[in-house]
Amino acid sequence: MCKHVEAHRDHLTPTESNDLILLLRTLHLAHRSESIARHNLWHHCKHIEYIRNPDMSVSRRQAAELMRHTLSTSDNTTLGQLKRLDLFIESNADLQPHRDAFYLSDLDVAFSNLQHKVNSLRDHIQF
Repeated sequence: MCKHVEAHRDHLTPTESNDLILLLRTLHLAHRSESIARHNLWHHCKHIEYIRNPDMSVSRRQAAELMRHTLSTSDNTTLGQLKRLDLFIESNADLQPHRDAFYLSDLDVAFSNLQHKVNSLRDHIQF
């Protein structure tokens, strides 16, 4: 489209030409934002499926248990303590569902916000 505007530039005033090019660039950026948002939406959806899959819960617990044993216990920083706590919760069959419920509520909110953004961008692009 920019090439079309450039090819017919002699029929447009400089202001019209610049306005059209600016509009086309804005549409291009909006399209790119929508594409990125759709990509992120797909990843959120897959992540939610992964968390809700009961077979994956067992695998996640086993992986967390292995990671917990390899993690250094001498790291007394806040981040180190949080990592150990998170792995303890993830590896515990009684605590993992509670952690997943909190995490899923955050993912659901993020998914909803992202879905709204995609729909909003699509509406603005189609004007």
